[in-house]
Parts: sequence; structure tokens; C-alpha cells
Amino acid sequence: MRTRRGFTLLEIMVALALLATVFVLVMQAQRQAIAQAADARSQSIAARLGAQFLHRVEAGMVPDLHDGYSGDFSEEGFGSFTYVVGLGDGSRFASGPLDESEAAWREFKRRIEEEADDDEVLPPETRVFLTISYPAFGPSEETRTYTIETLIDSWAIHQDFRLYEALWPDLQPEAIE
Repeated sequence: MRTRRGFTLLEIMVALALLATVFVLVMQAQRQAIAQAADARSQSIAARLGAQFLHRVEAGMVPDLHDGYSGDFSEEGFGSFTYVVGLGDGSRFASGPLDESEAAWREFKRRIEEEADDDEVLPPETRVFLTISYPAFGPSEETRTYTIETLIDSWAIHQDFRLYEALWPDLQPEAIE
């Protein structure tokens, strides 16, 4: 009797089906890794652009800054990255859902600011929320957001250089030069 050597057609088809399944799983994992890397890159860019913008605000170089101030980063080469600025604890542009106590605090601060006299001295620092929106990786039209929250000297936000002079009389532009 003769022994047959080799693989049957059924064995080859099963092996090809397993190989195809493994290939599809590897491709899906690769696509997911690429998407996560692209999103991480975009978030990193948003963080750096946001920090750069906040440094400009701290230096008093953003004229007409107000609650809801918005724009994009097209001058930096990232036109699809947009931002909106929220000023103060009562800002409508603060990010994220508010819990009950945070909403009550912001409403309280908003009422105090409305009732305050214009001649009152500004608080030394103002809470600033910068929310940057950028497109997510992939074919969908989804956008992601990145928010930075910080305290910035009030003179820089309100461009009140009299307050700056009162706070730092020794740091006048002539003295800096």
C-alpha cells in the first residue's frame, strides 16, 4: 500500500482561514495604534499652542481679551485648532460639566462681579479657562477638546497698566531696558 504525503485541500483552507483571521486582527490593532498616536500628537500640539497663548495673555499682549474671546491658530500653522477663552469663575466658557457646588460658586462670583463698583480694585489674579478644539483622527467629523485652567494676573487680562505699576513699581519698561 502506498502512503500519501502532503496536505489535503481542507487542511490548506483551514490554514488560510486562520492566517486571514490573524492578519485582520493585526491590521485592526495597527489602525487603533495609529489613531491613538495621532490623537496623542494632536493633544500635545493643543497643549503647546495653549501654553503659548496663555504666555501671551500673561504678558498683556492680547488686546480686547474678554469672556468668550475665540480664534484659531492659523498663524502658527494649525488652522484646524480653534480656541475659546473663559474669564473668571462665573464664565460661561469654562469647560466640562459643572457639579452643583461649582455651578453655585460661579453664580455667586458672577453676582458679586455684577454688583461691584467699577472703582474697586481688581482681584490680583483672574481664573482663565482656555479650551482648544481640534479634529479627531479618522474619517468622522468628530472634534476633541483640550482645556487648560490657570490663574493669571488681572492686570494682564484687563490691560490695566496702572495696576501693574502699583504692583511692581520697580519693573517699569525704562528700568527693564
